[in-house]
Amino acid sequence: MFPASLLSTLLLVLTVSANPIVVRESQVKLPLSRRLNVTSVHNLLRHDVARAKFLRARAEAKLSGTSAFDTRADVNEQVDNQAVTYIAAVGVGSPATTPVTTTPPASEFWGISQSIQYGTRTTILTENSGIVDTGTTLLLLASDAFARYLSATGAVEDNTTGLLRLTSAQFANLQSLFFLINGATFEFTANAQAWPRTLNSAIGGTTNNVYLIVGDLGTPSGEGFDFVNGFAFLERFYSVFDTTNKRVGFATTQFTTATSN
Repeated sequence: MFPASLLSTLLLVLTVSANPIVVRESQVKLPLSRRLNVTSVHNLLRHDVARAKFLRARAEAKLSGTSAFDTRADVNEQVDNQAVTYIAAVGVGSPATTPVTTTPPASEFWGISQSIQYGTRTTILTENSGIVDTGTTLLLLASDAFARYLSATGAVEDNTTGLLRLTSAQFANLQSLFFLINGATFEFTANAQAWPRTLNSAIGGTTNNVYLIVGDLGTPSGEGFDFVNGFAFLERFYSVFDTTNKRVGFATTQFTTATSN
């Protein structure tokens, strides 16, 4: 038999142990804040070019044996917000594929080789290497290729958005771009080249204007980083990134030639 005082103590301990302890005010203090961003994107082109500069600088630093954390691999650019991101689940059969390029610095990423033609006669870019990048919004071209596209379309730079702008009459005559990738041709229609009109206000644009998603990469062709096929290109095709076999595949979809965007 236990003494009465010991039993009382045991019962008290069991009672305390059986009841959960509620912490009504945490002793851990963290400086948390919630901010809602409603400022939208001020300049998609500047955002994408800054990303391209960083990717190229990082690749060149790696290829030269320089640490990616070395200041020579730094790119200082103003930070802007991304406008719109889409996620889609798709099924893919046997798309046309191309091996990843061995040309640096594009070889450090999902790099491919391609040529681009405007309409049936105008060469925009001869076959050169660049990258496919889901983190870039626009289609970026080397400066000389961009100049040829500018001349072919008659577009002008819009000071507010930083994008190219067409009149309604010019857009009506806009020709398709044709991407020749490893023997396969992919058509990029006039509507594919236009920023979605319903989202003009998201980039600070005017409701009825036609803006183009082709931008100037800011560097000349022939340097192994001549284009960035960004999301505006990728959303029109099924895209397959085959790590095991080191290749990239593209296939058309019902949205490839859609007249709305």
